[in-house]
Amino acid sequence: KDSPSNLAWLPEKATEGLDAFALACELAPGSTAPKACVILQGDGQRDALCGWTLILEPVGDKVRAYLERYDERVFFSDLVPFAKDDKKPTRLELLYANKRLTVKLGEHVLFDQAPLLPIPGKSRLGLATWGEQLRVEELELRAPSRTR
Repeated sequence: KDSPSNLAWLPEKATEGLDAFALACELAPGSTAPKACVILQGDGQRDALCGWTLILEPVGDKVRAYLERYDERVFFSDLVPFAKDDKKPTRLELLYANKRLTVKLGEHVLFDQAPLLPIPGKSRLGLATWGEQLRVEELELRAPSRTR
């Protein structure tokens, strides 16, 4: 296994019971093609490859993405160019609604409405990276208002 070097979970209070959200991650200017993953419907523990996991894998100056569920690749994207910009961040966007996930990296759509069945009792969102090169400048989570 090639385990990530860094793992962070969004606060449980922010993700508990989410069935729709928009998550945006700004990669620092000058970042090279990322090796990172976003964990969806995770357990909030030490395993970055639990639940549904979006894995970004660099291939030269391009990126390919995989959607895995518990270590089994279910979907994969085409290779897309990664335009390294020394002045502005590169944006990774995930939109999950109606049990479907859309993912964009910069201007490129990696997945469009990929069906993700909910994992009962799992609602944590996390971010993991490999190595020290990838720096995340900002992470933003938006979700529909919930009434309690």
